[in-house]
Amino acid sequence: MPIVVKDLHYTYNAGTPWAVPALRGVSLTVGDGEFVGLVGPIGSGKSTLVQHLNGLLTPPPETVWVDGIDVGAYGVPRQVIRQRVGLVFQYPEHQLFAETVWADVAFGPRNMGLPAAEVAERVREALALVGLDADAYGDRSPFALSGGEQRRVALAGILAMRPRYLILDEPTAGLDPAGRRELLTLLLRLNRERGVAVVLVTHHLEDVAELSQKVVVMDQGRVALQGPLEQVLGAGQRAALKALGLEAPVAAQLVDELNRRGWRLPPHLVRAQDVVAAIAAVARTRAGDGGHVQ
Repeated sequence: MPIVVKDLHYTYNAGTPWAVPALRGVSLTVGDGEFVGLVGPIGSGKSTLVQHLNGLLTPPPETVWVDGIDVGAYGVPRQVIRQRVGLVFQYPEHQLFAETVWADVAFGPRNMGLPAAEVAERVREALALVGLDADAYGDRSPFALSGGEQRRVALAGILAMRPRYLILDEPTAGLDPAGRRELLTLLLRLNRERGVAVVLVTHHLEDVAELSQKVVVMDQGRVALQGPLEQVLGAGQRAALKALGLEAPVAAQLVDELNRRGWRLPPHLVRAQDVVAAIAAVARTRAGDGGHVQ
């Protein structure tokens, strides 16, 4: 079953002179196995929204459901929600606390009351998923690792819970290009091979274009746009995105420029590989017709 958000409102410091509305009637759905890109300007409500999805912030009753469970209903254990919805913060390495990598990754499964053998199995599996060998890293202090390794250990701690939904808030912040590429490849593999639904909160529309099936664009606490990737980031929404300070992916900008030069590429294309294939097809057609390729 999906995550469903229906008319969610939230105000920081409600009832005080410092009240700040953060969410204003947000409604959306994250389906089973979907990869959703959540984008928007700074202060648009993205982080506040995702903190409601695993109960870190408590939503009003009958506004957020996870697998049919009303997250805001009285008496719903938060650990039940958090076992299903893993939330990874912008700098997940700041969540590390244990003396060893093994103990840190094992913390969640142990709190679930799992037998020791299953805890060990999950720790090994999670570390392997993020590219770390349990025997080589298990006894090491997480604070003695590199920044990229720390981030992988923190992510492994979430994956050891085997969540059905994985939400990541600007997970590539501070990573070098290689580390960023490795993390995004891992997320795509988790989604495609294991069926984990992923919500990627980011301001990098390049990442959204290459990974996401659906895009939700937020502005001033509201959902400004949402729908399939090529519908939201395609040519028809360029002006709306620009008004929010969001530039279309470079591949989509290339389509626009080539079409201005008469190429007649499909205007909805936003993925780099699709754009390259379309350019090659048009170039072959022009060459076969004896036309001039600009």
